[in-house]
Amino acid sequence: MLKHKKTILVSFAILVLGLRLWLPYFIKNQFENGINQLPNYRCTIDDIDLVIYRGSLMIDSLDVFITTNEVEEPFVNLPFTDISIEWRAILDGAIVGEIFLDHPMLNFNDGEEKSEQQAGDADWTQPILDMIPVRINRFEIKDGELNFENKSSQPPVNLSITNWHLIATNLTNAKDHTQDLPSTISTTATLFETGHADISGDLNILKPLPDMDLSYKLESINLTEINDFTNAYASFDFEKGFFAIVGEYAMRDGLIKGYIKPVLEEVQIVDLKEDKGTLNTLWQSFVGVVTELTENQKKDQTATIVNLSGDLNDVQTNVLEIVFNIFKNAFVEAFDKEIENSVEFKDLANR
Repeated sequence: MLKHKKTILVSFAILVLGLRLWLPYFIKNQFENGINQLPNYRCTIDDIDLVIYRGSLMIDSLDVFITTNEVEEPFVNLPFTDISIEWRAILDGAIVGEIFLDHPMLNFNDGEEKSEQQAGDADWTQPILDMIPVRINRFEIKDGELNFENKSSQPPVNLSITNWHLIATNLTNAKDHTQDLPSTISTTATLFETGHADISGDLNILKPLPDMDLSYKLESINLTEINDFTNAYASFDFEKGFFAIVGEYAMRDGLIKGYIKPVLEEVQIVDLKEDKGTLNTLWQSFVGVVTELTENQKKDQTATIVNLSGDLNDVQTNVLEIVFNIFKNAFVEAFDKEIENSVEFKDLANR
């Protein structure tokens, strides 16, 4: 009898060990096959590991390619992904998961030929989400990177957003069930070399059309860092200058309210001594004159406020108001680069 029990225990241990060794390969194949079955996508994964004691699935080097182009770089590169149980949410009575991405990279490409263009969508994520046995309640990105490249333009364009950090919490409404916007999001990034982006706010992503109340500030963008882009796509470049965008955006049941405040500072678009004789000098001079005429001389800035209203399918702006605000900044009072806190999510409930 004792020998029989030992045999059963040994057999069970071998079965559990075999299952533990086989399961990562099974999950890896399921992930790859799920994405590969989508039109226009191909996926490769180096390795998958399970950490049972912390309920974690770790994916090493997941690459997603778009098969309709000839771009060598993957559309998505995820060097390390950790999908695990969020133990803190269990204290709130919810069994949910979290996703952590370390140094993810998205590569967008443009070009004259379709084979040079790369701009995918999020459909490739669905097979992975379908295989996760719990709903995702927390999502974090550390040190992400977004790249845009056009190798065939003149001049070639290569722009990058780096140091991208994002944290989104309470995505499944595991707590604070009574709030209109139970989820929070905060993200920062470095724009090109010197610019900085900061976006934060509250969300309700459980609705088919998510509600949100966000504020954003993109500032200290050195315009000379995007000269290849403006030269290739608009035939002018900047001798010097800085750019910022500040604003707020709220949406409730498809109704929107907000504003965008773009600010140009210390801008010089053409240097006749350096650009004399070039084919686009006249065009650059025209752009420079327009900028100079609308500039607040004391602050050395050009700015306006674009107010947004309406619904998602019919966003309304007032062109005359935008022009008026340009001249108001120039001749009456210069706009600052601060968030005004003038957009209230609750105001949309009364519209």
